[in-house]
Amino acid sequence: MLETIKIDVTLNSEYQTTPPKAKVLVAGKEIFRQRVTGPVSLSEEVTIEDGSHNQLIIELFRKTDDDTTIDEEGNIIEDSTLLIESITIDDVDITKELSEDQNLFYYEHSGQRHQLYNTLGVNGQAVINFSSPIYVWLLENIG
Repeated sequence: MLETIKIDVTLNSEYQTTPPKAKVLVAGKEIFRQRVTGPVSLSEEVTIEDGSHNQLIIELFRKTDDDTTIDEEGNIIEDSTLLIESITIDDVDITKELSEDQNLFYYEHSGQRHQLYNTLGVNGQAVINFSSPIYVWLLENIG
């Protein structure tokens, strides 16, 4: 059996010279790939297999050392970061849950998993794991 779910993502950025480059994938399907120069709202309906495990991936990529300015003490003076402003699945906002469960939500970069917050500052992927049926997953994992 198949289930259609709606995923909404709002991204933003903070940068001085080079806006961050991002891509977004839902259940293996790329729905966005471009530089984020300001608020970007994405909405996608995805059909997934009932009982399947899936991922929403938000990736920061092609950031270089030139996109970050550091002073003599190692403090970041200027940077280029990707911001996750909101994520909703079937109209349920899961944004505040992102840093809660590192098995479901994590920031993978430098070969390791890290706690996921709303800011991506190094090349890597914010991974949101979810399963179908989505209403059961939401009841078990959100709130």
